Amino acid sequence: MRNPLHKTLGRAAAISAGALMITGIAAPAYAHVYEGGDGGNTVSGHHPVFATGFHDNFAGTNHVHTASSGTGWATATATGGEGAGAVEIDGMHHH
Repeated sequence: MRNPLHKTLGRAAAISAGALMITGIAAPAYAHVYEGGDGGNTVSGHHPVFATGFHDNFAGTNHVHTASSGTGWATATATGGEGAGAVEIDGMHHH
């Protein structure tokens, strides 16, 4: 069974990577770049199988700052969760 957070984490990484690519075009070569985050997962091997997890990520440069967070859960018959993300480019917020 695929962890539902893989899709969320992939989406967060793609948003951060896209923002950083845009910044690479618009920012000078000497721009500062930072990134970080954490996450965790729990899986039960007992019947019924249950999996849960969370993530918090951030990345940015001198001009672009991104952040995302999310939670998710899955059983053998259902999945659920929520997430949020934001991008700030030169002080202007984009959600």
